[in-house]
Parts: sequence; C-alpha cells; structure tokens
Amino acid sequence: MTLNFVLTFTCKDVAARDAFCDVLDTAEGLATTLAFKGCLAVKSFTDGDKFVLVQQWAAAADQAAYMQFRGESGFLAKVGVNLVEEGGVAVQQGVTEDGLEQRSADKFTP
Repeated sequence: MTLNFVLTFTCKDVAARDAFCDVLDTAEGLATTLAFKGCLAVKSFTDGDKFVLVQQWAAAADQAAYMQFRGESGFLAKVGVNLVEEGGVAVQQGVTEDGLEQRSADKFTP
C-alpha cells in the first residue's frame, strides 16, 4: 500500500511563490525529495499564490524520516520564509487503494 501526501503551501504573494519554486528547483529541492528512501513520485502545481505538492511514499515511516531530515537540514526554514505566517502549509494524507481516500488533514507553519 502506498501513501499520498498533498501539501498546499500558501505563499505571501506570487513573487514569494516563484522564489519558493526556485528553491525547489535546486539540487536540494525536489531532486532530494525524489532520491529519498521510499519516495515513489512527486508532482507539483501552482495556482496564484499557492503551490501544491503531491508526494507518493512507500510507507509512512519513510515520509516521517524525510520530514525529520528536512527539518534538521534547515530546508523547511529556508522555504518557510516565503509562506504566510498562519496556516502556511496544509497537509492531507491519504491511502491509495482504489483512489485517494483522505485519512487526516493537518495545518502547520514551518
């Protein structure tokens, strides 16, 4: 069973969203995500000041280890400067079986 995580980032404005995307385009951005153990796929979309990231993981433990790595490396703080202060990130976690079934939704600010 694979897990999908849908992360919606609300940036301060479109310019901040573009700066956010520029960081993700670097070697430490989405390329690092894709290379992380258990990451099966990553897709991204933009809409106005929002950036949506869909990640597919082999196991919840892999995604948890990835988030710990990103926090410890300072990457979350680096991209976080582009986000609104309250509710800058919304996370939905779902299980893929016969489509995406929402299991939980959390909001946090990095």
